[in-house]
Amino acid sequence: MRDKHLIGTIEKKEAPKEYQEWLLESLKVNGKYTWEEIRKHNKSTDCWVVIHGKVYDLTSYLNVHPGGPVVVESRAGKDATKAFELARHPEKALKARE
Repeated sequence: MRDKHLIGTIEKKEAPKEYQEWLLESLKVNGKYTWEEIRKHNKSTDCWVVIHGKVYDLTSYLNVHPGGPVVVESRAGKDATKAFELARHPEKALKARE
Protein backbone atom coordinates (compact mmCIF):
# COMPACT_ATOMS: atom_id res chain seq x y z
CA MET A 1 0.00 0.00 0.00
CA ARG A 2 2.84 2.42 0.78
CA ASP A 3 4.30 2.64 -2.70
CA LYS A 4 0.97 2.66 -4.44
CA HIS A 5 -1.02 5.07 -2.27
CA LEU A 6 1.36 7.21 -0.20
CA ILE A 7 1.47 10.70 -1.68
CA GLY A 8 3.17 12.75 1.04
CA THR A 9 2.93 14.19 4.53
CA ILE A 10 1.14 17.13 6.08
CA GLU A 11 3.01 20.43 6.55
CA LYS A 12 4.97 20.41 9.80
CA LYS A 13 3.70 23.81 10.88
CA GLU A 14 0.07 22.70 10.61
CA ALA A 15 0.40 19.23 12.08
CA PRO A 16 -1.32 18.50 15.38
CA LYS A 17 1.19 18.70 18.24
CA GLU A 18 1.27 14.93 18.74
CA TYR A 19 2.63 14.50 15.20
CA GLN A 20 5.16 17.34 15.08
CA GLU A 21 7.95 15.28 16.65
CA TRP A 22 7.20 12.29 14.45
CA LEU A 23 7.18 14.43 11.32
CA LEU A 24 10.55 15.93 12.18
CA GLU A 25 12.01 12.42 12.33
CA SER A 26 10.38 11.30 9.10
CA LEU A 27 12.88 11.59 6.27
CA LYS A 28 11.05 9.62 3.60
CA VAL A 29 8.35 11.85 2.16
CA ASN A 30 7.07 12.35 -1.35
CA GLY A 31 5.43 15.72 -0.84
CA LYS A 32 4.00 18.05 1.79
CA TYR A 33 0.35 18.98 2.09
CA THR A 34 -1.61 21.37 4.28
CA TRP A 35 -4.73 20.34 6.16
CA GLU A 36 -6.64 22.75 3.93
CA GLU A 37 -5.56 20.73 0.89
CA ILE A 38 -6.23 17.37 2.55
CA ARG A 39 -9.78 18.36 3.54
CA LYS A 40 -10.63 18.93 -0.15
CA HIS A 41 -10.14 15.20 -0.88
CA ASN A 42 -13.18 14.03 1.04
CA LYS A 43 -15.28 11.85 -1.25
CA SER A 44 -15.23 8.40 -2.80
CA THR A 45 -13.98 9.74 -6.14
CA ASP A 46 -11.13 11.62 -4.44
CA CYS A 47 -10.24 10.06 -1.09
CA TRP A 48 -7.17 11.07 0.92
CA VAL A 49 -6.55 10.13 4.55
CA VAL A 50 -3.77 10.88 7.04
CA ILE A 51 -2.36 8.02 9.12
CA HIS A 52 0.49 8.77 11.52
CA GLY A 53 1.25 12.01 9.69
CA LYS A 54 1.47 10.40 6.26
CA VAL A 55 -0.96 11.34 3.50
CA TYR A 56 -2.46 8.48 1.49
CA ASP A 57 -4.56 8.70 -1.66
CA LEU A 58 -6.88 5.72 -1.17
CA THR A 59 -9.31 6.47 -3.99
CA SER A 60 -8.36 3.36 -5.96
CA TYR A 61 -8.19 1.26 -2.78
CA LEU A 62 -11.75 1.88 -1.56
CA ASN A 63 -13.34 -1.06 -3.37
CA VAL A 64 -10.68 -3.55 -2.31
CA HIS A 65 -10.48 -2.56 1.37
CA PRO A 66 -11.39 -5.69 3.36
CA GLY A 67 -13.68 -3.68 5.65
CA GLY A 68 -15.52 -2.18 2.70
CA PRO A 69 -15.34 1.25 1.10
CA VAL A 70 -17.48 3.01 3.70
CA VAL A 71 -14.86 2.43 6.40
CA VAL A 72 -12.24 4.41 4.48
CA GLU A 73 -14.60 6.85 2.79
CA SER A 74 -16.00 8.01 6.14
CA ARG A 75 -12.54 9.29 7.02
CA ALA A 76 -11.76 10.92 3.67
CA GLY A 77 -10.09 14.31 4.06
CA LYS A 78 -9.36 13.62 7.74
CA ASP A 79 -6.83 12.14 10.13
CA ALA A 80 -7.64 8.43 10.27
CA THR A 81 -4.88 7.43 12.70
CA LYS A 82 -7.09 6.52 15.66
CA ALA A 83 -9.53 4.58 13.48
CA PHE A 84 -6.64 2.73 11.84
CA GLU A 85 -5.17 1.78 15.21
CA LEU A 86 -8.53 0.73 16.68
CA ALA A 87 -9.29 -1.51 13.70
CA ARG A 88 -6.77 -4.14 14.85
CA HIS A 89 -5.37 -4.69 11.38
CA PRO A 90 -3.54 -7.96 10.77
CA GLU A 91 0.28 -7.84 10.63
CA LYS A 92 0.13 -8.07 6.84
CA ALA A 93 -1.83 -4.79 6.62
CA LEU A 94 0.50 -3.03 9.03
CA LYS A 95 3.57 -4.01 7.00
CA ALA A 96 1.91 -2.95 3.74
CA ARG A 97 1.34 0.54 5.16
CA GLU A 98 4.96 1.04 6.24
